[in-house]
Amino acid sequence: MSKSKKYLKISLVFLLGVIFGGFAGGYLGFQLSKPINSMGYLMASASLGNYSYLQYQNASYEDAKKALLEYIQFCDELKRQLNAEFLFGKEICVIDSGTAYARLAVLEGKRGKTEKYKSYMKEAQAKYQSGGWKDFSEKKILKFLTKVDSKNFINKE
Repeated sequence: MSKSKKYLKISLVFLLGVIFGGFAGGYLGFQLSKPINSMGYLMASASLGNYSYLQYQNASYEDAKKALLEYIQFCDELKRQLNAEFLFGKEICVIDSGTAYARLAVLEGKRGKTEKYKSYMKEAQAKYQSGGWKDFSEKKILKFLTKVDSKNFINKE
């Protein structure tokens, strides 16, 4: 075998190795990046959730309502986009938006808006039910909300 044929074979094997390695590396990199992306989504959800909670606790009715509705929209869109690729499960998005609906109901209840209260509570119940809750009664939701809001990690002074 001549030297040129030997170099051609070596070059061809090298080129095939580079091509195969590139595809394999790209595929593995994409598969391994899903958990990393999920962490980013989780951090974004936590930040926006905390913001909406702070608004709910401290801001005017209009600002609190706006923040909660934006958080619900974010959670719903996140669930739609991620489908089955979310490391922590889609249920976390559903439960978080259910909690935001429950907080909206409480806001409306404080203002004496019974119809809006009922509407938001129904939305919360539907979210909790689709998130896997067995008991999603109004009483259970309000008890859960009271517990969550009293133990929130955000420092209350």
